[in-house]
Amino acid sequence: MTSGNMVRRSTRLAILATGLLSTLLPSPAPGLSAPEESQPRVHGEPIAIPNSRFTPSDRGSTAIESWSFEQRERELAFLTDEQRQKAQAFFAIPEDGQGVLLRTTSDFARADLLSTSIKLDPFRWIDVTVEYAVETGDPALFVCLRPTDDPSLVDLEFLPKTEPGKRNSAIVRLHSGLHGGDYSISISVVGNGVGRILSVEAANAGEYVRPTKPVFVVDLLHRQPTKELGWKDAERLVKVFGFPSIEFAHCTQVTREILESADPALIILSPVGKDGPTPQNTDMDRLNESVRTAVRHGAPVVGICAGHQVLAWLNPTARGGEGREWGPTRIEIIKDDPLFGGMPRAPVLVLSESHNAIVEDGFRGRAETIASTDICKTQIFRYRGRPWYSFQAHIERGWEDSCPEAYLLWKNMLRDWKLVE
Repeated sequence: MTSGNMVRRSTRLAILATGLLSTLLPSPAPGLSAPEESQPRVHGEPIAIPNSRFTPSDRGSTAIESWSFEQRERELAFLTDEQRQKAQAFFAIPEDGQGVLLRTTSDFARADLLSTSIKLDPFRWIDVTVEYAVETGDPALFVCLRPTDDPSLVDLEFLPKTEPGKRNSAIVRLHSGLHGGDYSISISVVGNGVGRILSVEAANAGEYVRPTKPVFVVDLLHRQPTKELGWKDAERLVKVFGFPSIEFAHCTQVTREILESADPALIILSPVGKDGPTPQNTDMDRLNESVRTAVRHGAPVVGICAGHQVLAWLNPTARGGEGREWGPTRIEIIKDDPLFGGMPRAPVLVLSESHNAIVEDGFRGRAETIASTDICKTQIFRYRGRPWYSFQAHIERGWEDSCPEAYLLWKNMLRDWKLVE
């Protein structure tokens, strides 16, 4: 599905040069119920967001000329019809004339206020200052920086939570990725409630320092070794965070010599594809030995879906079971961990699932369960004394749609391991 097909609806809002805003009224603007036929509703004329200027270089400021409204829908395709009907997003110009209101109607809905494009060189920091408030409910507000031609290559940070009706201001630091050229700033809302965006201002803040060593992926995508080792979702780590490269090796061909040659900063045990390894795979013993070799290297390890399960299977007490979860899923945080720093909906987060098998509860050893669902009690493992995490959910996807917290998990891990700033 192309990025163009991922946009459900887009409506243009004008940005004008205006003075400072008056005091925010704590009550929501009237008429915010879902419009007929799920179309956005605008109250009155488009309103300005003041101080919306960006400084991309020493040559001076460039005005952000206008903003558009979008609802992203790729992850919505995974929902049931009932969930999809509830997962709606709208914008409105409030009757008091202060800012723009973004409304979302479920945990899986997302609304974006998207700026016109700005020019950025690769791997540059920018500081974005946002004035905002929560009108009703408990939505999560965040800021994205994304290339206009590939919205999957985002950097994002959540805005601090605030009490309903209370005006707040925060600065978040975001970086461009490998892509240089046109970028857009997105002020976004997920969850259930109404957020008010009052002002946006961005300024160039310097050069992003990139990791110096590659990512190494243990390929579980294919049953047998193949030249088709690409995994686009993992390749985003290179494009967004700036790892110098990504190296792949089939799960039955990982050796100490290969790892020493690659000298990775991070090891990922990948999900499987349609022909991925199964317990019937005649190379399962070799697979397990290769994974043992990989994790003994000493670099931080991240297991995803099947990688989560294979890592668990290294412990002889681990047991597999059946459990189907599909699409954006509410996951409960059951133990504190630095991994969850800044999660806006804690003790809940929403991640993308697509699995029919699980690691059953009762796994013993160095792994500790820190997040859970009713179907899969062992959603996230942390490994005591090791820089390892593993996830039943697919944290490599959904960043640009209904699962932005997945991206924050990556940021928290890479920061904790001193791989990024």
